[in-house]
Amino acid sequence: MALEFSPIAGLDLYRLMKLQEVWEADYPKVSDVPGLPPTSVGDASQGVMIFGEPPKRLWATAATNGLLVQTQADRLILNWRKSEADGPYPGYEKYLRPEFFRLWGLMGQFVEKYAFPFPIPTLAEFTYVNSVALEDGERAQDILTILRDSENPLPGSESQTRFQMARAITASESDPFTAQLHVIGETQVQPDGRRRLQFTVTARVLLDAVQDDPGKAIEAAHGLASYTFASIVTLSKQTAWNRLPR
Repeated sequence: MALEFSPIAGLDLYRLMKLQEVWEADYPKVSDVPGLPPTSVGDASQGVMIFGEPPKRLWATAATNGLLVQTQADRLILNWRKSEADGPYPGYEKYLRPEFFRLWGLMGQFVEKYAFPFPIPTLAEFTYVNSVALEDGERAQDILTILRDSENPLPGSESQTRFQMARAITASESDPFTAQLHVIGETQVQPDGRRRLQFTVTARVLLDAVQDDPGKAIEAAHGLASYTFASIVTLSKQTAWNRLPR
């Protein structure tokens, strides 16, 4: 999950490193990675051009719980990665959301200490990244409802499937935020010859920079991403995964 805001003037690489000291007891391992460009909220096909020095981004990780804190001058991100965890998914309500806003509070205290402008979020994001093993004869269509077979069978057998979908949501009585949904994915063959379906569900909620509550925006992004996941995964697979829609 993430909150994005206008770049904080003065939050350079040195001060980003100082920021890591605020949570180093929980996330002691720090590394730098290429920065992320501003998130494009228009046409999904539009690219973003960066002039001048690219942004700096830092990763801070814990030893075995799979958590990753990403920071740069215009965003705070918290990831949970199954491949880096020694336990089960800790849960959004029970742990991840409270931990994200604990970090958000610490970041706010840090910028206040250095008299930097306080970050006012303009975008909230929640993403599910999924990697599903395909059984013998199983296809992407057997897992995702957004794919379907042609009424006239295609010749040959499926070797690869790649897809991308974007949907726009306009704020209304039923949807408190303007938002975007993105689903992308493809089938891949692993080095051992096994096939997997990789697909990502992302919900991005746009905030009014002054009036909107970041907590409610994150809740909306999580709800949209979770609902979309439940809507696009076949009922048979959700039953097998013990994840029926609520």
